[in-house]
Amino acid sequence: MSPVSPPPAASPPAAASQARPAARSSLNAPTVEVATAALRRDLCYASANAVAAVLQRHAAALHPEQVAAWCRTQKIELPVYRGLANLNAPRAAALRALLAPRAQALIGTSLYEADRLRTLVHAFHNAGIPVLPLKGVALDAWLYDGPGRRRAGDHDLLVPPDCVPEAARLLKTEGYTCTDPAWTPASRPPDKHHAPPFVAPPDAPTSMVELHWAVEGERTPSLVDTPQALTEAIWDRARTTSLLGVPVQRMAPVDERLYLCLHAFKHLTMHGGGLSLRVSMLADLARHAAHGPPVDPHALAQRLAGLGPNDLCSPLRALWVKGLGGIPGELLPDAAVPTDHWPDEAWAQAVVSMRLLLAVPDHPDDDQRLYGHRLRRILTHAALLKRWRDRLRLLQTDVAPRLWAVNEHDRRLVPAGPHWPAPALLPLRWGRLLWNILRR
Repeated sequence: MSPVSPPPAASPPAAASQARPAARSSLNAPTVEVATAALRRDLCYASANAVAAVLQRHAAALHPEQVAAWCRTQKIELPVYRGLANLNAPRAAALRALLAPRAQALIGTSLYEADRLRTLVHAFHNAGIPVLPLKGVALDAWLYDGPGRRRAGDHDLLVPPDCVPEAARLLKTEGYTCTDPAWTPASRPPDKHHAPPFVAPPDAPTSMVELHWAVEGERTPSLVDTPQALTEAIWDRARTTSLLGVPVQRMAPVDERLYLCLHAFKHLTMHGGGLSLRVSMLADLARHAAHGPPVDPHALAQRLAGLGPNDLCSPLRALWVKGLGGIPGELLPDAAVPTDHWPDEAWAQAVVSMRLLLAVPDHPDDDQRLYGHRLRRILTHAALLKRWRDRLRLLQTDVAPRLWAVNEHDRRLVPAGPHWPAPALLPLRWGRLLWNILRR
């Protein structure tokens, strides 16, 4: 299949969901509705006519440059580009033309990274080191009929903990250098689950590997109660398969779906200067539901319940259904996630903003500040945790210091602010923080 070909006809699981039209996003954002409609078409959950109808409805208010920018932010340029193919609808050609250069470049990068991964897993196989690829090019090949159909990032490779030293040496033999010269396989704190990135030599296009020994670290507050036991169970149920013509280990279907949920949920809790949730992570889940191996929904529900009290799936389903206008079954089976009514606590409903979580621009010239509203993101993280002791620990470590940290933004709000002592500006500081929490 050509990497830039339009989506194929809907497969049987998608045909069932097409009987129910997609909901309207509650965000009232043409950018989101148009991009998501094209994305759902590429996932085989929507017809060309459905996408054309969305474009027709929003033709007057649509800004193609804004749609293209949001697709870049959400890392869905490729599926949206394909989902807009062969449409007789206003703005479709203009939007596709904006996405074309980036889409073509991403296809080339994906093919290059597929070749790099093939070389790596072949080296691991020859060295007798069990390796289980997570996400990335592996999903491109297994779920998207790739390589070249899913955006490629770094290579996340899971190896058994006792194989980490040998795996690190192998990566160096293959020309990869750890970005932290002080890191050694022995320096593995319990809150970490992978090494610092290993980067390919500078005389070649950038290629990064993250060497994992667990699927999640012993973090505080914890997302899952027993990450070590989860990793061991994943290895126990893994099976040998082929990736790009090379034998590798692959998670059991239910573990693969669970891991994609955990990965997306984990990024929802990242409120620092790093990554946050991307719609591409939700798209992987939807693709796994439609084109991946069959998953027993009751087994998935049991495995999810076994991770601990935190509800990994309701927030993801709420973002897909209420934020993006998708259909619940496209992401996760109803047996595993019975509701999309999240958040269910009054204080969390006042704090959580889907526009913020999905980086939805409010105006055509919005610069989409991805990492603004940090305090609100921290409180959203607290809403994702079910145990109050975890919430209080998070607030103690991440919120309390901000209550007393008067900065230049606070001082600029009063004429003599630069000369006032910090304690005198604390009420202003607290008012600013409250405003940042409550404003939509």
